[in-house]
Amino acid sequence: MESNIKHLYKRLLEKTKDIMVLGTAQGLIHWDMETVMPPNAVEQRSLQLELLRRIGHQLCTNPETGMLLQQIQSHQKYSEFSEVEKRNVYLINKSYLEQTSLPEKLVTEITKQETITVNVW
Repeated sequence: MESNIKHLYKRLLEKTKDIMVLGTAQGLIHWDMETVMPPNAVEQRSLQLELLRRIGHQLCTNPETGMLLQQIQSHQKYSEFSEVEKRNVYLINKSYLEQTSLPEKLVTEITKQETITVNVW
């Protein structure tokens, strides 16, 4: 496999790593809310999750991700990718298409309302 496509793939994985780390931070906040959240902290948690989700959405919808996906999938050496690499590209592309279909304001508002609703539940 050509080093150029390897570089593109490595860059794509680096970009998605930050998204995964943000997701785990969101998971910790959700766990906190459902187990040991201090009284009256739901508003702060909703703001934290809203911010993390907004940052995550911006990372997911970064045009560079779309460009990397396009370059990788159209590269003449893409067929030489392993099944795992192809699956990674497929899943990243699926997420990119889903996220770019949703406006940031909607994503953050849903996150905020979900946080408040979980607390009421």
